[in-house]
Amino acid sequence: MRLMDSIAKKLVLAIATIMVTISIFASYFIVNQRSASVESQVTKEVQLVTEKTVRSIHEFFRERSRVVTTLAKNPFINNWFATILSGALT
Repeated sequence: MRLMDSIAKKLVLAIATIMVTISIFASYFIVNQRSASVESQVTKEVQLVTEKTVRSIHEFFRERSRVVTTLAKNPFINNWFATILSGALT
């Protein structure tokens, strides 16, 4: 009987070890796959937010440049600055 108990214990231990090893490898590959998927998704979302922000900033400066261009082409503003500058130089 002692021999059969020893063989049964070794068999159970071997099967348990194999199952634990398989579980560890399966978990490792699943976690790696999931992390790659999440990383890809986060990268895509960050890129979309960045592109949206870039468009917003570009639009902001485009609108502000219209004001500057309009003022620079206004003869009244140009004459006013010329008067101020000529008074400051004398």
